[in-house]
Amino acid sequence: QQYYAAQADITPYLPDLLESRKDPLLRDTLRVARWLRLTPREAAWRPTAMRVLAQNVQRATLPLGLRLRCVAALALSGDSGVGTLLARLMENPSPTLRYLGALGSSLLRDPRHFSLLESLLQDSDPRVQRAACLGMGALSHPKAMESIAAVLVGGDEMLQQLAAETLAANRTEGHEILREAMTFDDLLVRRAAVAGLLAVHQPWAEAALRKMQMEDSEWVVRTAAEQALKQLEGQNPYIPQPQTPLRDTPWLLAYAAEQGRGIASEEQGLETLVHMLQHGNVEQRLTALQCLRMHPDLREGGVAAIYALLYGDDTDLQEAALETLWHLAAARLPLPPPMQFGFE
Repeated sequence: QQYYAAQADITPYLPDLLESRKDPLLRDTLRVARWLRLTPREAAWRPTAMRVLAQNVQRATLPLGLRLRCVAALALSGDSGVGTLLARLMENPSPTLRYLGALGSSLLRDPRHFSLLESLLQDSDPRVQRAACLGMGALSHPKAMESIAAVLVGGDEMLQQLAAETLAANRTEGHEILREAMTFDDLLVRRAAVAGLLAVHQPWAEAALRKMQMEDSEWVVRTAAEQALKQLEGQNPYIPQPQTPLRDTPWLLAYAAEQGRGIASEEQGLETLVHMLQHGNVEQRLTALQCLRMHPDLREGGVAAIYALLYGDDTDLQEAALETLWHLAAARLPLPPPMQFGFE
């Protein structure tokens, strides 16, 4: 398909491929999006695909994760007009669109976005500030590292840590700034430097963390360095762990007892998880969604319960539902069209 798209006009196939209502994950749309960077700029079908992606970015009803994927596809498409589109997003009154524009800029790496990103570092929305920090770190601009250093010194605590991690990706200026931050008077800057050193993954950074653990004058910084070292020495948290059977899962058994239900089999465990999705509080629903990612034997009723959260109003549940559907789809669970359950 990819080779054919690069050689031929696929315009007749686009209406079906770009139809968003049949698949909650927009897999065909994103497949077309990946073809953009490999096809000639003059291909007749490119403007249509680019327009649909840009529309999806601005669709407030789509989960943020899908809108981010569309932004990434646009930024990587190689189209000359994407920089202008991202600049307009960064100037938009909507914080979400400014956030998406700044993250897209971090992939495009256009030095002309420096002024916009610098202004977004002072944005009223913390998410936008963090996205602008990432975007600034990706720029090849002589003042980019200087701007991130200013955030390291003067931002809020979370932004300071993100600035330090961004500096860690720059092996020249960024690493030098982190070395200076280790001995800065402000303890919050030194604590943020710990996060940056943790992200460096080089012997000198580990040695610096040990030095801070032993010699820093503030226990807050020493403790942060100690935790960072434990993280470096610990097991990779992304290695999958053995799954406890649902019938032996304590938090699920506790919920079942509250509801007057029993769990004697995995099937009953799945039914209880679906009940939790439908009737539990936010924390319980998030826990259930995470657990369901490992159960591609889920039935249609369970998928419908996930769809209800995907198309609901709670953004945290929306994103968790999207992530769960990606896992289930990767395990080859067929996902019925959302329209089948009344969602569009």
